[in-house]
Parts: sequence; structure tokens; C-alpha cells
Amino acid sequence: MVTHAGTYFESPKQGGYWAADKSYSWIKHQLEDVPPDNKKIVFCKDLSWGIDGMYEYIPDGFRHSFLIRHPYKVFDSWERMINRPIEDESKRMKVSEMPEYLTPSGLFYKEQYDLFQHVKEQYEPNPVIIDTDDLLADPGRVLKAYCQVVGIPYTDDLLQWKPGRECMDQQWMVSKEQIMAQNFANFHMESFTSTCFRKPTKVPDRDEVSEDVRHCSDVCMEYYKEMYANKLQI
Repeated sequence: MVTHAGTYFESPKQGGYWAADKSYSWIKHQLEDVPPDNKKIVFCKDLSWGIDGMYEYIPDGFRHSFLIRHPYKVFDSWERMINRPIEDESKRMKVSEMPEYLTPSGLFYKEQYDLFQHVKEQYEPNPVIIDTDDLLADPGRVLKAYCQVVGIPYTDDLLQWKPGRECMDQQWMVSKEQIMAQNFANFHMESFTSTCFRKPTKVPDRDEVSEDVRHCSDVCMEYYKEMYANKLQI
């Protein structure tokens, strides 16, 4: 099974699809062989662990980009987000104890690093890596540099958008599971209420995050640091 977002292959009024009904090979076929009408650029966003161990289904003919974020921020945010609907403090989950469908065994970073290495070996020697704090601090410069590297036109329209979730409901090709998760836990709430990039928050100090967040970050920090060392330079 696979969930996928950010592509435009079928009618936007379909209201999503059940992930169990769509195979990896189907996604690969959609991306390679069924270009959307009147679209010059196909942009597909996904999580690295969604295709972990299934690299044979990576579509051909695409450039690959990686978005990274400091582990303290990722795990602290993930812990708060997953527990947002849980009112009973005794039932709140730790990141390290979450089921694998919520937090993969490699804690996101190993899956991303492994995919990064595969892309380097099989597709392009220098995949683009953007650190989210760089993007938020100076989105115009970062996006201009990114567009130049991957060969797509830049426009200032990329820096602002209308608030609302119409993009998910009317444009994205997205699984029903993702729509249900959004309706339940508001995972994309800040994105849907924003109109532009917001300035980055500082990386929290080690004593400002929970013990579990520190543990998960320590496990993943080397993966993050190596990718950070290869990030897009502005």
C-alpha cells in the first residue's frame, strides 16, 4: 500500500482514493506514463519511508529533492502532533513507542538517508537537499536557487498563497486515509491557515525537549548532519 500527495492525474473531485486500492506499480505508471493535461511540471511530494525497500518502483525521468529538518524540531513536533487529540495524559505516546505505521523503525532519518544514498548511486550524483530553516529564513533566495538547479521557472507566486484546504480537497491526488487524518488531527492546520512562509523558530536547546525526543534525536543525528553538509548552498 502507498499514500501519495501532491500530484494531479485524475479528477480533483474524486475525493481521494483508498491506499489499499493503489499499488506501488500503479503510482509508478501514473507518474511515468499519464502526464496531467496542460501541466508542464509534475511535482510529487512523499515521505521517504513510504517507499523504503521498494526502490524498484521509483519512477524514471524525475529529479529528486530532499527536505531536511533538525531532529529536535521533528521529534518534538511529531510528539505534540500525534498526541494532540489525546486528552488523557496517561495515554499520551512517546515517539520511540509509537507503532511503525506512525513512526518507522529508522525514525524517518535512516529511511531518508538510505533513499538519498540510493538516488545518488542510481539517478544523480548530487540530489538537491534543502534545510527547512534555510527555506523559512529566506524563501525567495532558496526557491530561486532550487528552481535554477532543477530547471524549472521561478515566480514570486511561490512565496504566497490563499489560506484554506482547497489544495487538498480539490487539487491533490491524495489518499482518503490522509484526508481522514487531517479531519481528525489537523496535521496540516498551520499550512492551511497560512498565506506565506513564516520565519523559522530557533532549534530548541537539549534541555528544552523531552527525554524521549533527545533519545530519538541522538539515534538520528549523524544521518541529519551528513545530509546537512550536502545541502543547497545559497
